[in-house]
Amino acid sequence: MPYGYRKSGDKITVFKKDTGKVVGHTTPAKLKGYLAALHMHSKDMNEADVMDPKEKAATLAAIQKDIEAKKLALKNAEDKLKNLKEFKLASYIKSILEAEGDEEAPAEEPAADAEGGEGDSKETKPAPKQDSLQIQFNMANVKKYNNYPVIDNTGTVTGVSKEGVTVLVGDSSIFVNFQDIL
Repeated sequence: MPYGYRKSGDKITVFKKDTGKVVGHTTPAKLKGYLAALHMHSKDMNEADVMDPKEKAATLAAIQKDIEAKKLALKNAEDKLKNLKEFKLASYIKSILEAEGDEEAPAEEPAADAEGGEGDSKETKPAPKQDSLQIQFNMANVKKYNNYPVIDNTGTVTGVSKEGVTVLVGDSSIFVNFQDIL
């Protein structure tokens, strides 16, 4: 509270705590009303000045918990956004294939030196043929942004980019946006 008081004889002297300047005098019976009137008209007052210390501590703790919860929610939202930005169809398809039990193609070993040193006679195994991925798409939308005739709504994925996939339909390769995949 910005105001304090002290007893001087049979009167109470009220003063500003920060400057010590005397604001006025009152009787002990009228002290509460006098302070209430001063607080009501004070520009320096806020809710925390008149709050019980225990209530103030509890309110502060609740506000801090609320802030922490909002920080956590913001971090979770940022993580979700980051995951969306980093989403790659190729990685997603690879994870599906691995989940179905298909094994990832092993990396090729480096070729032996031209001189044929000791232990360099390892044979390289060709990577096993991977299954092709067939997709269906909205043919009406895809026709709007491809120069080639789109004759079917099903094709084999041949490439992936940030915007969509390249699909082989018949003898033509067309582009399909992600939102047009069914």
